[in-house]
Amino acid sequence: MSDLGIGVVGCGLIGTRHGILFDSLEGASLKAFCDIDGERAEAAASQLGVKAYTSVEDMVLDDSIDAVSIATSGSHGGPAETAARAGKHVLVETSFAATLQECDQIIDAGERSGVNVMYCGTHRFYPFNVKARELVDAGEVGDVVWMTREFIRQGRPGDTAWARWRSTGGGFFMRSGAIMIDHTRWMAGSEIEEVYAIGMGTHVGGGDGEDNGLAGFRFKNGVFASLLGGTAAPGVTDSWWRLGGDRGLIEFSELGGLRLGRDGWTDVEYEGQDSETPDWFPGMRRPGLNTAGWLGWKAEFEEFLASIREGRQPAVTGYDGRACTEAAIAVVMSHETGKPVRLPL
Repeated sequence: MSDLGIGVVGCGLIGTRHGILFDSLEGASLKAFCDIDGERAEAAASQLGVKAYTSVEDMVLDDSIDAVSIATSGSHGGPAETAARAGKHVLVETSFAATLQECDQIIDAGERSGVNVMYCGTHRFYPFNVKARELVDAGEVGDVVWMTREFIRQGRPGDTAWARWRSTGGGFFMRSGAIMIDHTRWMAGSEIEEVYAIGMGTHVGGGDGEDNGLAGFRFKNGVFASLLGGTAAPGVTDSWWRLGGDRGLIEFSELGGLRLGRDGWTDVEYEGQDSETPDWFPGMRRPGLNTAGWLGWKAEFEEFLASIREGRQPAVTGYDGRACTEAAIAVVMSHETGKPVRLPL
């Protein structure tokens, strides 16, 4: 099979990373960048010697493009739906979309056109998480009972960024939290049935999207989980999680690595543990992600390409993206009402 032609929508840090990574993969051929900012589109396109577009509608008319990667600033609903309706396979960054209606429109467009829609559930592909899931599946901690997930990042003042506003898919739970919700769903092996907002607010930046929040999730199989996002610690970034079973624990921290807790703690090795992020792959310089983190991105993009070639659904589908959006919306609803929210909405 000939290389799959790829177009990337969005030329910020994440979109540029998408294009550079696709350009490096066997079986893919980067064809174009698209951004409503013409200068930004031209800069990204000239860097890799591909076409530049300022309109998604124009880019999807390009017959050399088989698949489109959506990494815009703001809701991905419109561009993803446009690409899918044009018969292009679609890879959609987090947050999947700002509303459930937009989610449904993306999924419907993909199904009507017979193309794949894959959600960027990147945390499922990080080698340390893959190894942790293997430990769970092997029964190393027994039956899963609970999971905690925390993400601390540097807070920056200002309200101009799209990730500050709920209308464009912003707020912690919709933006960064959504992909962590997906990771928790994957590790729990079940769907969420009820959501509780413990607390949230905007304390560091502007906009109407929360920059700090804590929520609880109850799954259909009885697993319960918590998710904390905090930005009130300037200059400090870390991400970690723990999973408790009835016979042991698993823990991962960007600063401490992967450990199995059973009769004491044991360090667990995983693929690429000592690898270095290549200089050509931008923006992955947090301590724990400077080793195997970039390999997760590579594995994720290879899965997208493989699903197209093999004529099957990707490992993370549009329905997974919708589930994360639904849970994030439910957290906000719970905060506003002061009550737990049952799913589906």
